[in-house]
Amino acid sequence: MKKVVLFLTVLLLSSPIFAEENTSTIASIQSYPDYGNGDFVFTHTSPKDNGVCRGYWLSPASPGFDTTVSLVIAAFHSGKSVRVVGHSGSGSKWDGSSTHHCRVYSLRTIQ
Repeated sequence: MKKVVLFLTVLLLSSPIFAEENTSTIASIQSYPDYGNGDFVFTHTSPKDNGVCRGYWLSPASPGFDTTVSLVIAAFHSGKSVRVVGHSGSGSKWDGSSTHHCRVYSLRTIQ
């Protein structure tokens, strides 16, 4: 029994729950200075056909907000691809979107 609990704990901690990964270039970026205390939203040029995430968002309350926004803006202006992992659960949907915008879990630029 202890091994099963340990296995499930490691499994849960090793990957984000309800996450979706997408790789492409940034199609658009938006900032909402008066909505969500300054939410930042961006979309991909090629969202997954079968994916939940139609875009991604960040809250300025996130500890990595400034760094992640800087990466998104740099990738947008340089045309570099990014690999984004977003929380796709219903509790992570951005309230300001009619489609499902996922809260960013991680972002990486690709050569």
